[in-house]
Amino acid sequence: GEPVQKMSRTLPFAPETEVRRKTEIFRRQVRSDEDVALCDLLEMCTQFGSALFHKLLEHAQVVDGHLSFWNNLLVKQRWQQHRIMLFNRGPIPFFRTLYHAFRDRSHTVFREHSVIIDQRSRELGGLQDELLFFLGHLLHIFHDALKCDDLNSLHACLCRLVLAFERCMTTLAGEGKVAVSHDKVASTIKYRTLSSVLDADASPSTVSALQARLSVCEEQLAFMDNFLSAFVSARRSPSVLAQRWIRYASLGAATMLLGGYLFKHSRFNGSEDLNTWWRTAKLSVKTFYLEHLEAPILSVTKQIIEPFNTEKIIRATDVAAEKESLARMLANFSSPDHKPLEPAIREMAEQGDMRLVMDRYELELQKPLKNIVMGNLVEAILIQIQKLKVDMESAMLAIDQILRANQINVELLATIPAILLTFFVLKSIQAVLRTDTQRPHLERNVRLALAEVHRALTRQLPNGDATVSSSVSEIEIGRLVFCLNRLLIQGRLIVSRKEFHRFKQDVLDILSPALSAEQKLHTASRMTWSYPSVFLPLRIDKQ
Repeated sequence: GEPVQKMSRTLPFAPETEVRRKTEIFRRQVRSDEDVALCDLLEMCTQFGSALFHKLLEHAQVVDGHLSFWNNLLVKQRWQQHRIMLFNRGPIPFFRTLYHAFRDRSHTVFREHSVIIDQRSRELGGLQDELLFFLGHLLHIFHDALKCDDLNSLHACLCRLVLAFERCMTTLAGEGKVAVSHDKVASTIKYRTLSSVLDADASPSTVSALQARLSVCEEQLAFMDNFLSAFVSARRSPSVLAQRWIRYASLGAATMLLGGYLFKHSRFNGSEDLNTWWRTAKLSVKTFYLEHLEAPILSVTKQIIEPFNTEKIIRATDVAAEKESLARMLANFSSPDHKPLEPAIREMAEQGDMRLVMDRYELELQKPLKNIVMGNLVEAILIQIQKLKVDMESAMLAIDQILRANQINVELLATIPAILLTFFVLKSIQAVLRTDTQRPHLERNVRLALAEVHRALTRQLPNGDATVSSSVSEIEIGRLVFCLNRLLIQGRLIVSRKEFHRFKQDVLDILSPALSAEQKLHTASRMTWSYPSVFLPLRIDKQ
C-alpha cells in the first residue's frame, strides 16, 4: 500500500472570490436591515463553504489512500491476500490470528480475510462517493448563487446550502450508523429521498432562522471531522511500519545481538578485544590506502615526471653557437683566399646551405687519395659532420621544448586515478544522502492524476457543461475537483517554481465553471506537452 498523504489546502475554493464580488453588488441594493443581515450571512456562508470544501477534500484524499490499498489487495490471489493479512498488518493482528487459528483448529479465520477486504473496500468506496457527491453539490449551490439577481433568490440558495449540509450529516451519521453504499445511483436515490423529507418542513424562512441554522452547521462541522476520522481509522490500511514490522523486528533483533556481542568484548565488560579489533581494522585500512592507492599513484607520477626534472642537455645558446660555427666554415670553404664574399654566397653560408660544399665534395671524391693529402676532401667531410651535429642538436632542442610544453598534461594524467576515486566516493555519498528518491513515484502520481482528470472530463462530454444539476454529474464534478486538487499538490512537489504558476493557472482553468467540458479537456491535453519535466518521461518509456 502507498502511504496516505494528508491534503494541504492548495486548491482554492473557486466560487469564493466571485461570491464576495457578488456580495458587494448586493450591498448596493439593500433596502432594509434584513437585507444587510442577508449580505452578512452570505459572507458567513462563503467562509463556511470554503472550510467545508477543504474538509471534504481532505477526507476524500485520506479515504482514497486507504481505499487504493484494499482495492489492490482485492484483485490479488487468495494466497497473497492471506499472506498480507497475516504478515503485513503488525504484530498484534499476527499473533491474534494465530491464536484464533490454533484455538478453533480450523481455517475459518483465514476465510474471513476475503470478507474483511471486500467489506472495507465497499464501505470506503461508498463513503468516498458520498463525499465527492456532496463536494460537487456544494459547488453547484455556489454556482447557482452567482447567478442570483435578487436577494430573494440568494436567500433560497443559502437555504439549500444549510439543508444540504444537514442532509449530509443525516446520511453519514444517522442513528449512529454509516449509511453509505458503493453504488452511486443508490447514493443519489437516498439523497433525493432525504431531500424530499426535509424540504417539507425544514427550510428556514427568515434570515435570523437561517443564521441560527448556519451557526449549528458550523458546530457540526467539527463533529463531522471527528466522526469521519474515527470511521476511517477503523478501516484504515496498515501503516508502513506495520507492513514491514517483521523486517524491522529482525533488524532490531540483529542489532541487539550485535550490541550484546560488542558489549561482551568491550572495556565495559573488562575486555580489550574491541580495542584490539579497532586498531587492527584501522591499520588494515591505512595499509590498504598506502599500498594500493597512494604508492601506485606516487610511483606512476615519479616515473612520468622524473624525466622533466633533469637538467637540460641541450641549450639554445649552444645550438646558436654551433650554427655560427657552421656558417664560418662554409664561408671559409667558399673563399680560401679570404676574399670578400658575394652577398648571395654569404647568405647561403649563414643559412647553412650545404650546396657550397657538395659540388666540390663530389669533385674531390673522384681522386680521394690525392685530395685527402693535397685537396679539400677532409675539410668537406668535417663540414658535413658539423652540419649533422647542428641538425641533431636542433632536433633535440625542439623535442625538449615539446615535452616541457606538455608537462602539465602529463601531470594531470597522473592524477586521474585519484580524481576517479574521489568522484565515485562522492557519488556514493550522494546516493546515500539524496532526498529525491521519490521523484519517479511523484511523476507517476502526477500522470495518474491527470489521467483521472481526463476520464472525468470525458464523462461530462455528452452534457457539454460541467455544472449541470443531475446527481450523477455532481458526483463526477466532485471527482474532478478531487483529482485536480491531487494534481496540484503533486505538481507543487515536482514542477519547477518557474513553471508552477502556469501549472496552477491551468488547473484553475479546468476547475472554472465558465469553460465547457471540451475546453477543459483541451487544457488538460495541452498540459501533457507544456510541462516536459513531468510528462516527457512517460513518452520516453513508451518508445
